[in-house]
Amino acid sequence: TDNHFFIKNHYKLLIVNVIASPIRKEIVDILAQDPRPAYQHDPERIYGFNFAGFEIKFRATNDILTVLKITKLL
Repeated sequence: TDNHFFIKNHYKLLIVNVIASPIRKEIVDILAQDPRPAYQHDPERIYGFNFAGFEIKFRATNDILTVLKITKLL
């Protein structure tokens, strides 16, 4: 099966509205690769990473990755 996660459309729209176009595609590509540690598969756990001045928080359940929060870092 494909290891990439489906990212819900309304979260793509959130990314579109918050993050500038050149960086947006890179963040979506990172999320699509499931950036969780390989040993972590807890559907309740909130994961996060920093990229290009933003902190992205997400949860992954089954085959759906849900972006919970995008924060611009100071």
